[in-house]
Amino acid sequence: MKKKRRLIAVGSAVGCFLLSFCRPVGAEILQVIISEVMYKPSPSVGLPEAEYVELYNASAAEISLAGWKLAVGRTLKSLPAVSLPPASYLLLAAASDTAALVPYGRVAALSSLSLNNTSQSLALLDAEGRVVFGFTYRHEWQDDAKQTGGWSLEMTDLGHPCEEQGNWRSSASSSGGTPGRPNAVQRTLMPLPLGVSRVVNEDSVHIRVFFSKKAHPEAAKELAAYVLEGIRAEAVTEVLSDWLSVRLRLREELRYGAEYRLRLAAPLCDCAGVEVEGRAVRFARAETADSMDLVINEVLSHPRPGGSPFVELYNRSDKVLDLKQLRLSSVKSDGRLDTGKRVAADGWQLFPGDYVFLCKNVEAVTRFYDAPPEAGISLDAFPSYAQSGGRVVLLDRARVLDDFSYSEDMHYPLLASTEGVSLERVHPDVATQEVSHWCSAASQSGFATPGLRNSCYTEGVFSGAEALQLENSIFSPDGDGYADVLKMRYVLPEAGYRGSVRICRPDGLSLCHLVRDELLGTEGIWVWDGLTDSGQRVPLGAYLIVFEYWNLQGKVRRVRKAVTVATRW
Repeated sequence: MKKKRRLIAVGSAVGCFLLSFCRPVGAEILQVIISEVMYKPSPSVGLPEAEYVELYNASAAEISLAGWKLAVGRTLKSLPAVSLPPASYLLLAAASDTAALVPYGRVAALSSLSLNNTSQSLALLDAEGRVVFGFTYRHEWQDDAKQTGGWSLEMTDLGHPCEEQGNWRSSASSSGGTPGRPNAVQRTLMPLPLGVSRVVNEDSVHIRVFFSKKAHPEAAKELAAYVLEGIRAEAVTEVLSDWLSVRLRLREELRYGAEYRLRLAAPLCDCAGVEVEGRAVRFARAETADSMDLVINEVLSHPRPGGSPFVELYNRSDKVLDLKQLRLSSVKSDGRLDTGKRVAADGWQLFPGDYVFLCKNVEAVTRFYDAPPEAGISLDAFPSYAQSGGRVVLLDRARVLDDFSYSEDMHYPLLASTEGVSLERVHPDVATQEVSHWCSAASQSGFATPGLRNSCYTEGVFSGAEALQLENSIFSPDGDGYADVLKMRYVLPEAGYRGSVRICRPDGLSLCHLVRDELLGTEGIWVWDGLTDSGQRVPLGAYLIVFEYWNLQGKVRRVRKAVTVATRW
């Protein structure tokens, strides 16, 4: 008989277990949570210019905070011995700010409180030193218009405190926050299942499993929660204090060149009881990168407003590489290399042929480009790269792996603006410093391709293949589901071409301007639905596809293809 999954509520805490593993656990976890943070109170939009952290008792019992501590990064702040009634709030603030906050609710004085304006980890520890709740906020979670200061971050759904970025928003209160009272941005979330974001090997017999969000710390201790392919685990040696990862000890050593997989299973769930997804994530025994194993493949130094600059890397080797020791660097005003910013201090495995983009904030990249978010890393500190030009340097400790000097002049000269347009490498095997090996990303790709193959990618010398190829020369745009559109593929010898595509009658009269003076990649696909520019269906008969493309060196080409619009009888 197949075992059934079941959720068990204990006070305000929820556990997720099999019937054969049914016991209440972690009743103290999530009883008290952080529900609001004011970390940048100046300039004020209504509230006092005072930093505060708001606590909320989500349980049905009164809780004594005697012996509890607030961890601000690595600094512990002792809480006063006060009691917190059910469904009530308590503001934590520096002693010097308590008088200003008293009109808004109960306030507990800390010896001091200094919150970072960009990113800060916060955690509540009970009298026995156990983590009751914790999270790390980021300034990028604020609405763009509210990042100057004066607005708090509020948790939107107190019933799903395991959700981090998606569960925090700028306060909607006209005063800038809601200290001591219900948040102004309440909503009900539909949380995603708990998954694996990545796995890294810490040595030959230990791996670290990173979750997509916080796991229930008690359920995460169960070895049965981790299903491995290609190797066996013998113990969960540690659940990290942020509940976002665990360490496993393996029964045998990982082998170089072998690929392994891991997926999650019951009894694991997130810290509020949401179940796991069964997607498997691959990992290996990573190796050290040599020069040009990793290359700088794409750079965006001039992002759109609200966007993020990024640097994309590509693994051109046949090895699985760990980014743990990598630093992304730039050059100081005196010409010396900066020590650089850590890329992935906890490790990040990159398989052969894979891409990863480094940025200030992944969401600020995926907002504008069709980029896979799982291929992005948000750096706590990102180097400063001037939009006019500079040097992007990839370091392994102090060893240079790749070095790219860029300038705005490398972009396509006829672009109206380079804002939001990346520079792409035409092929990962070509020399980095050759200007002709870089080009502006094509407009068809959205002007950047973070985490994906470059729009300017080319295999090199033009092989003589046709510049324009039709999927079929007859199609019937009648909506019957058969050959309703005409698909065209173009292949160009190199990057840097602009092009136009017109649909014409045999006498040359243009009926549809499918593509108008676009910056093209080295290959792409267009689709014609059989309609004119005015939205009318063309009559049955013969037509010409006219593809014209040109570059700044004066190369102009024109390709004509015949096509017939027909119908099925």
